[in-house]
Amino acid sequence: MVAAVAAVIIVLGAVGTTWFIMRDDGDDNSSTSASRFTEQDAPHSEAVPVPTETEDYDFDYDLGEVSVSGSTATTATCDGRDCVRIEIELDGDGEVSIMDAFAGDELQIDVFGVDVKYQDDFPVTDRSDGRFDFLRATSDEYDWPRLAIGVPEGTEYTVDDGSANHLITVEVFV
Repeated sequence: MVAAVAAVIIVLGAVGTTWFIMRDDGDDNSSTSASRFTEQDAPHSEAVPVPTETEDYDFDYDLGEVSVSGSTATTATCDGRDCVRIEIELDGDGEVSIMDAFAGDELQIDVFGVDVKYQDDFPVTDRSDGRFDFLRATSDEYDWPRLAIGVPEGTEYTVDDGSANHLITVEVFV
């Protein structure tokens, strides 16, 4: 008899505990213990933050296994004018997209759609004969790769996103 009462108490305790954990009182702001754990301890499960200046930008990429392997800047002639041609080489088979903008005296070339595990700085070979104030690989505020080129704001340039060939070409007229 004692064993039967103990068994009923254990079963009722298990059912009560399960109900307490799984209950939903209908409040949209409430969440179970399990979902609170997931929300607090899994920050990487959220969507990648989108820069405010690219609200209409499409970030629906097949990230695949893409990385920036390196960049080379060389003097060249572009459309009959002196320029520096920078080639950003990509490895992998996923999709990428490019955004370019000036921030003061820095031309920034941002590469979007590269898997997070490849966000380290990438090597840059500068053979521009000192035509840039600086040329370096960094990351933007969202940890996407950024090529920063030190030239006066308003300097003419072109960007060719040949990502199908896994090559991005930037021509800076200096």
